[in-house]
Amino acid sequence: MSSFLNFREPPFAGLAATERQRVSDSIDVAAFDTGDVVKEPGKRWRRLLIVLRGRIDAFDEDSNRARQFGVDDLVGARDLLRGDKSRKLVAALPTVCLSIPRDVVDWLCHNNTAFRMALGAEGQARPEVHARSEDDSFTLARVEDAGVRKAVVLPFESPAREGVKVLRERKADCLLVRRGEEYGMVTGTDLLEAASSASGIDTPLGDVASWELLTIASDEYLFDALVLMTQHQVERLVVMDHDKLAGILELNDVLGLFSTESHSLGIRIQRAETLEELETASAATLDLTRNLVDRGVTVARVVDLLSALNGRTMSQLFRMCVPEPVLKGACLIVMGSEGRGEQILKTDQDNAIVLADDLEWPDQQRDLEKFSSLLSRLGYPPCPGNYMVSNPAWVMTVSQWRERIDGWIRRADGDAMLDLTVFSDARPVTGNAELFQDVKGWMLERFQVTVGFISTFAHPVIRFSVPLNLFGGIKNPDEGIDIKKGAVFPLVHGVRSLALGNGIHATNTFRRLRQLVARRALDPATGEDLAAALETFMLLRLRQQLEAIASGLPADNVIRPAGLPRMERDQLRRGLRIVKSFQGTIARRYHLEL
Repeated sequence: MSSFLNFREPPFAGLAATERQRVSDSIDVAAFDTGDVVKEPGKRWRRLLIVLRGRIDAFDEDSNRARQFGVDDLVGARDLLRGDKSRKLVAALPTVCLSIPRDVVDWLCHNNTAFRMALGAEGQARPEVHARSEDDSFTLARVEDAGVRKAVVLPFESPAREGVKVLRERKADCLLVRRGEEYGMVTGTDLLEAASSASGIDTPLGDVASWELLTIASDEYLFDALVLMTQHQVERLVVMDHDKLAGILELNDVLGLFSTESHSLGIRIQRAETLEELETASAATLDLTRNLVDRGVTVARVVDLLSALNGRTMSQLFRMCVPEPVLKGACLIVMGSEGRGEQILKTDQDNAIVLADDLEWPDQQRDLEKFSSLLSRLGYPPCPGNYMVSNPAWVMTVSQWRERIDGWIRRADGDAMLDLTVFSDARPVTGNAELFQDVKGWMLERFQVTVGFISTFAHPVIRFSVPLNLFGGIKNPDEGIDIKKGAVFPLVHGVRSLALGNGIHATNTFRRLRQLVARRALDPATGEDLAAALETFMLLRLRQQLEAIASGLPADNVIRPAGLPRMERDQLRRGLRIVKSFQGTIARRYHLEL
């Protein structure tokens, strides 16, 4: 039976002889008729299937079709690795599969890190991932693996002196304060501030606690905890499982598990006091990106971390260039792919400023020109379209931004649509974020009340042709395809149009997809397909760009399918077909002519 299984293809390509033998000895054939239930929801997954003939459909908890598995697809990879019992799987056609028992899969995952990583990539419909066994903990560790610390909890009314006593006795860095079902955090710094207040050490702990806590579940990836800490510049997360307090996760515990990587990079950026220190830390992000990709970390997670580091770099530089009082009346925003949090390698400066209407800033132009110049020194080249804070046209008050956006919407010509597209992906980096949120909320309202505008805004989705021939194959596989124009842009802009039309504030495409599905503006199967396709495009482009940089060549967006492994080429073709279908969906929804 093992003759049907290709041990040269992932996730089986890296198996040792003894491991291949065990798979061969355990493999069986499973046959299903149309309509047969392969797995009921709530049931533990007991086998990994490889489809030889037919098709299996996966349905989510609301009975919506979430995914289709065809010939050569692995069924159950995600369910096995995540312990997911929620999906129902049904044979859509007469189907024949190879079947590998769960205990064999678990044994392989335990003994062969490369297999486990490649299996995870298969479960996400992503290109093959080559992992290094010594980095297993890096990508697969959960929050609980880092050792969640037991939380010290005191009542809201407890005096600060009791907090000092407890921290000293328990040698802890923080404690929690409870108010009903809500928790607040008190650190040593908070207690020092309480001691210097009018009430001194009799100040109730609840009055000095921080109540807007960042939380994470113990079964979530530790890497995601690191991203969350980096994004919000905190050193602790509260661990909550099903609304119940599990404990505290400290940054030192996270870094202890990730000791082989430069994860202190965010701290180095935050603590940089000179341009030279910031420049050195910022330059290290390219090596970090390369290491993360080599270790098999998914692109979506790499993007989150690197986007947070880029944001922290820009924030620190902005504070070096701008007087402290100005920060209360100004908000630095980034736009385009940086605004979406989908740009890994450093790209053009796409930024702007939202000012308070009453802000006085005498040296505004000089300070902003200095900021743009120093950003170039850190590796962010000037924007060819001049979407930069050194350009006064992109530095306006809240009232001026509202007027400018209203003008874009009323004109709706090519230049206006380009400017609006760039701004619609904006997110705040530093300063007074409420100024930007005021403008963003007003823009979303205008999108929804202006009759027919979304159709005009969505039209560029069909402007670029997806590089597929009449038979569904990739055009010019030897010459190469522009993955940005032919795949990424129509996908991202289609999702952007749907999100803005539905009043969604998120800018990241993956988050927009999740929220569109949650609002039933997009069916789950399409949402999952689009997310998988986008990650495929991003990973292939990133690999190509890293190879170009290593060879001393300029990084571009051209992918040469003929040079890809068969599985990656197949997934590229599948992703392009998904984009082609999505173009049709957008065209029908907004009455556009293909």
